[in-house]
Amino acid sequence: MKLKAICLSSLVVLCLVFSGCGSSLRFVKDNYITVISPVMIPMAASSDAYRGAQDIRNGYQSGAWTEVVVFPVLWVWHAVKHTCFVGVHAVDILFYPFYGISELSSLGPEIKPIDYYGNTWVDKIQESRFKKTYEKGRKTFGIGVDADTGETGR
Repeated sequence: MKLKAICLSSLVVLCLVFSGCGSSLRFVKDNYITVISPVMIPMAASSDAYRGAQDIRNGYQSGAWTEVVVFPVLWVWHAVKHTCFVGVHAVDILFYPFYGISELSSLGPEIKPIDYYGNTWVDKIQESRFKKTYEKGRKTFGIGVDADTGETGR
């Protein structure tokens, strides 16, 4: 049992050391979304339900009572939806070692954070990395291949 634990912890440490920025950003965003989920789920559900209630009111061209009636139903629906989104982020944390291993190869996929929730500080880091890469004049395909030279530099 101890050997198994040592091997597993060594694998995780190696993935932390050798993983690229993409898998590290994904890991950080998954943890961030999971940790703030007790506050974020009700807040996001309320925001989505309010916007949906307004859309229903405008669609039916009815009064404010429509928003009052449909808001609780929409809130429950959006709370379940956002709970599932957070669940995906929580399960994705478990796959971090595999993302790190896949980024070791220069031919591996480019790992990006899940984009259910945007405008987080992790997304701003990713956008600044993209801008720096674009400003260098590298035109890349989705897999990290330079369009001009055909090189697979990351």
